[in-house]
Amino acid sequence: NYPNPFNGRTQIELSLSKTVHVRLTVFNMSGAVVSELYNGELYEGKHYFSFETGFLPKGIYLGKIMVNNEIKTLKMVAQ
Repeated sequence: NYPNPFNGRTQIELSLSKTVHVRLTVFNMSGAVVSELYNGELYEGKHYFSFETGFLPKGIYLGKIMVNNEIKTLKMVAQ
């Protein structure tokens, strides 16, 4: 995600080589879901998602990207 750390909003970029099912969820450090940014099929190419924290406290958040059976976790710091 860029920028990181961020103030109010950050952008997550995802590049895909084929059409797949994607689920992008953001959690707080307690493990509670604070936002589901996307859950569905995406086509080949670059995709961008915005995470806005205007309604959330400053702190560390984890972005979980699930593509088929693969999981990637992003550490995002809201200032």
